[in-house]
Amino acid sequence: GYAATLTSVPAEKVRIYEALVKKTDNWVAYNNLGAALLELAKLEIDQNKKSDLISKASNYLEMSLKKQENGESHLNLASA
Repeated sequence: GYAATLTSVPAEKVRIYEALVKKTDNWVAYNNLGAALLELAKLEIDQNKKSDLISKASNYLEMSLKKQENGESHLNLASA
């Protein structure tokens, strides 16, 4: 996860967090992937792609909450 903090490129963050989700399967990774997808969605101009990214983000944030109840995922879901 640390590598994702070193890049300011949202798509790169998504790739890093996708790998982390596969490796660790923990709530933090799911939350961070959801947050990175939301960040990417904010930059997307195409409304269909934006909706897809938001939907994916929401799914990962819900998975994070199923792994462990946490405030970060609730906050990210509220901003989706």
